[in-house]
Amino acid sequence: MEAVKLGEPESDDEYMAVLSVFSAYKGETVISVEHKRQLWGLLEIHDEEGAVEALDGVDFALSNLPGFYRSRWGEPWAAWPAAMKVAKYLCGAVPSLIAEAMERDLWKSEWHTVHGHQIGKWYIEPETCKQSLEQERPIFDMVFSWCDVEVVDRLNRERALEDEISRLRELLTGIVKDYRLSGHPQLAARLVKKIRIDIPAD
Repeated sequence: MEAVKLGEPESDDEYMAVLSVFSAYKGETVISVEHKRQLWGLLEIHDEEGAVEALDGVDFALSNLPGFYRSRWGEPWAAWPAAMKVAKYLCGAVPSLIAEAMERDLWKSEWHTVHGHQIGKWYIEPETCKQSLEQERPIFDMVFSWCDVEVVDRLNRERALEDEISRLRELLTGIVKDYRLSGHPQLAARLVKKIRIDIPAD
């Protein structure tokens, strides 16, 4: 309870941002944050050796984290300020790992806004996925703000390039189809050969 008194997440977004960092780091197998209301936001260390390795080179030890304590079973825990401190440290120590994992999750969420999301027997409509993404976007933005600016800029450039490639691919696919429909299959074949993309025959 003394650890709880040291603070808790200011919002669900802040909580989810920290949780996303730990998930991106090693799938929460090393560190996570508690979700139960009475312990909400406490830093939970599942793998003490892994946590020490994660904080290698930093100027604080686990025992020096805010609100650090051990449960009656010897499990290490710490307060929410410690969770924030560790999450931001990881974003600075391994920014590519964190930012790229978040970028993949963001891409999936955006893909679902167009194609929907199939979960087992359940299909979630694209419009519902759009609403979910709008709710999740502040979480992505928060984590990206903790990461190295150059890494985020590089990911943005790569994303812009991929979008442009997709746009050009669609444009060229249309041109090839127009050639075929207008009775110029040789021009279509020549263009396909030059740009080296797979164009459906029909």
